[in-house]
Amino acid sequence: MDKNYDWDTDIEDTDVDDWDYKPKKRNTIPQPVNLPKGNKQPQVKLKNSTLSIIAVVFSFFPILSIVAVILALIDLIKKRDEDIPHKHVLSYGALAICALNYIIVVGSVSSYKSTRTSKATSGSDISQTQNQVIESGVESQEQVQQIEQNEPIEPIEQNEPIEQEELESIQEPTQSIEENNENQGNVSETAEISDNPVEILKEYTLQSEDSWSNPYRFLIIHNTGLQTVDVSTSSLAYDGNGNIISANNESFDALGPDCTSIIREYFETQEKIDHYETTIKASTSQYYKSVIQDLSYVQNDIAEGAVFQVTNNGEYAAEYVEGYALFFKEGNIVDYNSTFFTDDDYEIKPSDTISKQISSYEEFDSIEFYLTGRRYK
Repeated sequence: MDKNYDWDTDIEDTDVDDWDYKPKKRNTIPQPVNLPKGNKQPQVKLKNSTLSIIAVVFSFFPILSIVAVILALIDLIKKRDEDIPHKHVLSYGALAICALNYIIVVGSVSSYKSTRTSKATSGSDISQTQNQVIESGVESQEQVQQIEQNEPIEPIEQNEPIEQEELESIQEPTQSIEENNENQGNVSETAEISDNPVEILKEYTLQSEDSWSNPYRFLIIHNTGLQTVDVSTSSLAYDGNGNIISANNESFDALGPDCTSIIREYFETQEKIDHYETTIKASTSQYYKSVIQDLSYVQNDIAEGAVFQVTNNGEYAAEYVEGYALFFKEGNIVDYNSTFFTDDDYEIKPSDTISKQISSYEEFDSIEFYLTGRRYK
């Protein structure tokens, strides 16, 4: 058939067999796109699951080991819905660590139980040995060792009787110790400790006849030693029937060698005090130095009392210097007053003089004046 046919011809009059039609062959195999060289599939990087990470962290704590085991098992058994699988290395590691913890704990408990058992066994052996010693009348350490080693006990030779002279020589020291104890039990009104360098020179009790006034007691103390000491007192006040009616404890810091000062005691009672029982102690001062030896004063008597001029003759400032004035009438104390002799820094600086007036509300004919003070080392 002539291929140069007229397209205006009726297509229905054309025989299909007259068509020169040959379908083209198509390649139906899909070609890979962007494949790596060598046509290898890309590898997916596996990740650790959250459960495995938590499990391995908990496994390091023995108290949380059971939780770590549960989380690791869940991670191993659980089916993943994701397309990318997860690694289980941490879960296996958590299980291994928990097993190691279990072995350590079990071993420790077993060791502790065995130790207690051995101690109990040794204790029972000792008690049995002691019972054997008591029953057999053993008296020496050598025989005890013989019993422990299952050796026959050798008899002990009887000691010769002690002569009367030796017995008396043993009893004499015992009697002297008992006598010393009896002497220590007798406490005087002012009990002093042996080798105590502090002595009480005077003591005064100021107790008014008024029912509202509580008594004061003043101790004039002197250091006969060679060191600066801190002084403490503990006193009991008695009435006329020997009954304790009050008590007081006081202290004094830094009383220098050959220095004299004052301690004031206050008793909260309105009953009449008949006598005191006092214990005075002294110890080497650790924090302060004495300044009393560096202080001097001038007393100017006036009608109301006296004006005192206190001077620091030392090389260092004297701190918390306080003056006590005791007022007497016919030899009996009738009043007292005190004040601090310090500047704005609570001290008297070297070569400085501070003046203060101390007055009395009672009639008096004489005054005793004492100073206290200290400084840091």
